[in-house]
Amino acid sequence: MNIDLRVERLILLAPANALVMPLPEGDDLFANARAQLSPDRQAEFDSFMASYFDFGGLFAHDENGLARRNLRLAAFLLEAMGGPPLTVPEPGAPVDCGGWMPYAVYLSLGRHHDYTDALALITADTLVVHGVRDLLPQVGGEVPGVRGVELLC
Repeated sequence: MNIDLRVERLILLAPANALVMPLPEGDDLFANARAQLSPDRQAEFDSFMASYFDFGGLFAHDENGLARRNLRLAAFLLEAMGGPPLTVPEPGAPVDCGGWMPYAVYLSLGRHHDYTDALALITADTLVVHGVRDLLPQVGGEVPGVRGVELLC
């Protein structure tokens, strides 16, 4: 299939390893973050992650509550990377991030998929920007199936 995507250049910012699920060993963002936390914070993280991925109770939450939950996850991830502390607003306080968006992504991906064949459709020169303290392994200058990749760390 030849599809004209009308894209000349593409930039991927810290591309998540979400092309194939389940993830290979070592590519799990949450396991890698947990390993960087102190033992007492690991227990708190485990409890939080159990509630974060409780999809059965997902629709009991509103946008603001889910947004706060996403910020709490961001606070754990920043801590794991050695970043600055992130304060999560109190319940009911305005939150400047999406609540439902990450869950829409999780639910749309499903538990088992492989999108690597779709990457062959990308013919644009591609710049991959990856943080040196990212919790996922570097892609090493390659994104499977994408041609013309340049890695910037």
